[in-house]
Amino acid sequence: MLSPVAKSNGGTSLKGMKVLVLVQGELAQSPRMLNHARALCDAGATVFLAGYTQIPLPEDITRSPKLSVGRISEVGVEPLASVPRVFYLPAAASKAARITMRLAWLLSARTGRFDLALVQNPPALPALPLALIAARAWGARVIVDWHNRTAAMLSLRVGRNHQIVRQVSRLEGWIARRASSHLATSEVMRQDLWERFGIDAAVLHDRPRRSAVPLNAEQRIAIIRRVLATRGLTPGSDHAFVLVSPTSFGTDEDLDLLLDALALVAHWSPDIPILLFATGFGPLRPKFEVRSREVATGNLRIVTGWLPEPFYRDLLSAADLGISTHRSPSGLDLPMRVIDMLEAGLPGLVLDYGAVLAELVPPVLQPLMFTDARGLATRLVELLNGEKLAELHARMAAGNAPLWSEEWRRVALPMIAAADRTRV
Repeated sequence: MLSPVAKSNGGTSLKGMKVLVLVQGELAQSPRMLNHARALCDAGATVFLAGYTQIPLPEDITRSPKLSVGRISEVGVEPLASVPRVFYLPAAASKAARITMRLAWLLSARTGRFDLALVQNPPALPALPLALIAARAWGARVIVDWHNRTAAMLSLRVGRNHQIVRQVSRLEGWIARRASSHLATSEVMRQDLWERFGIDAAVLHDRPRRSAVPLNAEQRIAIIRRVLATRGLTPGSDHAFVLVSPTSFGTDEDLDLLLDALALVAHWSPDIPILLFATGFGPLRPKFEVRSREVATGNLRIVTGWLPEPFYRDLLSAADLGISTHRSPSGLDLPMRVIDMLEAGLPGLVLDYGAVLAELVPPVLQPLMFTDARGLATRLVELLNGEKLAELHARMAAGNAPLWSEEWRRVALPMIAAADRTRV
């Protein structure tokens, strides 16, 4: 039986409920699922968070008394970004088999009884069917949180028209319909799920976790110096414009576009000193670093690397501009790192890949979106010359976006605490 849901302090309490939050991926690179885990704990639930842990998790996650972490071993399941396309499908099948065995062991031997499983998709395979099997054994429910579609991600490697993509799409829909409820990151994704699979999802938009706190010039300089020190680097000029491009260094990031744009800026305006932080961890980072050394000039400095959570948040607050080069393979998902920029009050230049971005990018930033390297370079030069950047920061500071806790309690909490708990 599922745990009873009580009313506490005028709101819904999940006290006594155990929730499995399952990510078939790197937990530290899954901020939305970490936010789910935080919100569930705040509502009184006990959370078992399962996923890869190669990258250290934020301290508030590891120290939470209501949350435990189950590690899926990464040995032998390294990213496939460097695998030639002709060998990709056999390598992916072999990787999936190893993940299936490890995840099945985790769900059977480590998680214990749970009342609800919240599963990130993609990837749907094998995480979702295994979660459904485990949930049926415990009489629990499954909620799928759609960040994208598995088939759309697969198409990045094998091509959109490949037969295996169509087969995976059908299988993905068939399996997902066995879940009790669904969340989608955008309205456009909700519509696609209904039209494609007959799945009725609720839209839970990503929102900042906290309001931005403005910094003065001295605080900004101190943060930049401190972040550089974590990379073993010296500050150089304190007058450089600081750009931040958070990235997973994956195939859904247009990293060549970013470097092409910076090369144009260095050529068009050689007197503008620029310091770019490309933060994150992922399979394409070595390739990016090789080319970044070719693009760098005396006035263009490029720094890469993963930053611990506090340093990353501080860097966004101290930077002059953020840049998102996320390119959605489906046109349905939204770049989570833009939420990080909004949380920091940082103006962001966002790669425009479709109408769905209007659900996330605030009106003040929409005219600054770009579609190619020349467009990004043009906007950078316009903002880094003159007073437009200061005006943009002031307009960002005046914004009042809703917070994640408000959105989560409005959309997700009623679904989790629904009185008519549908069995799997």
